[in-house]
This record gives sequence, structure tokens and C-alpha cells, in this order.
Amino acid sequence: MTEKEKATINFKGGLNCSQSVIEAWSSASGLDPETAKAVSVGFGGGMGRAQKTCGAVSGAIMAIGCRYFDADDTAGSKEKAYAKTMEFLKRFEKKHGSSDCISLLGVDLNSVEGKKGYREKEMSQKKCLKYVQ
Repeated sequence: MTEKEKATINFKGGLNCSQSVIEAWSSASGLDPETAKAVSVGFGGGMGRAQKTCGAVSGAIMAIGCRYFDADDTAGSKEKAYAKTMEFLKRFEKKHGSSDCISLLGVDLNSVEGKKGYREKEMSQKKCLKYVQ
């Protein structure tokens, strides 16, 4: 099963965007899946539903850090992780137009109207799932 397939299953199974992504990449990045879900839970909804950086983006950046950080080469691996993060962000933003949750969704998840629109327009499956994938 690919990471994309695993992330899709995770998201459809009830994990938030960030959890879905980091958990899918946990084995490849050497992170325990349960720890991955725990440390990433607050990043869902663009950081606790603040709709800042998309949770899927945050999860991907965490996975990049886990994959490229090397305690024996902190400075070098940090630079490698930064470069990979920038590369990922450029690709994501080119494809989706933004990396901010509120811009990606176009609704305020903290308002009654925004929550209603999110549900009625099935944004979880029509938008968020694409970002997770």
C-alpha cells in the first residue's frame, strides 16, 4: 500500500488531515504511528481549527523532518529538511494555490455559516481529501 492510499484510508477513517499524512509516512520516517497521531492532532484544521497552515501540509512537513533529520549531522540535515520543505511547499502551492487552510477552503470553520457550508458542500471529501493525498 502506498503512503497516498494509507493517508486516504486514515482520513476516511476519522483522522484529521495532519494525522492522516504523518501516520501514513510514519514507517518510512522511523516514527511510531501512535506517536505520530498524538503529536500531530493539534495541527488539524490549520492548527486547532485556526485555519492557518493546512493540516495536511503540516503533516507532510513533519514527515520531511523525520525523514531527513540526522542527530549526527544537525546542521547539514536541517538544511536538507529546509530544502525539501521548500520544494514541497512550492509544489503544493502551485497545485492548490495556497497552503493556508482558510484560503484552500474559502469558509470559516469557526462560524456557524462556515461549518454549514463545509458540510453541505462536502468539502472534507471534495477538498481536504485532495490535500491529504
